[in-house]
Amino acid sequence: EVPTQRFEQVKSVFDAMVDAVERNGVAFNMGARRRWWGGFDKMKEIIGAGDLGPLRALNMHFGGPLFNTGSHILDLALWLNGDNPVVWVQGHVTNADSVVRGDTLVEDPKAHGIFQFENGVTGYAIQTPHMGRYEAVCERGIVLSLNDRSDFRLMRQDAQGRGLMEDEFPEYEQVSPTLRII
Repeated sequence: EVPTQRFEQVKSVFDAMVDAVERNGVAFNMGARRRWWGGFDKMKEIIGAGDLGPLRALNMHFGGPLFNTGSHILDLALWLNGDNPVVWVQGHVTNADSVVRGDTLVEDPKAHGIFQFENGVTGYAIQTPHMGRYEAVCERGIVLSLNDRSDFRLMRQDAQGRGLMEDEFPEYEQVSPTLRII
């Protein structure tokens, strides 16, 4: 019963924030800056063009804790997949014994999980020391970002359909995401 009550409390806070923003015509951003990076724009454009076939999976490697870092990575997965709704989630808190006392979470946990989008794409949130590796796996290729947005790559299936060959990642405008948000 306690987790349900807490969820309802958090939901009511978020609902009140959304209501205040909409009622007052305020622009609001929760720091999901990867939506505003030019390389991720190009990554999303490549996925949407369909040349690599349909998107099948999003592998999101992140190194920080769930709420502080994982929330940004999950937002990026949503955005790369056109903000399609998630229909189910399975997760695991890897350090639960040290961060949960009774029914209280005492620090931001480390976690990983799997989530399924309504359109059939599967997402994987992978808590790893290889922070900032994001892969969009399509039927005939992969688009990826390494080193948390500093290196973008494009891999296409070879002519025989047996392996991947690196292709040139298209040019994109490198503008400050903060300026783009504003």
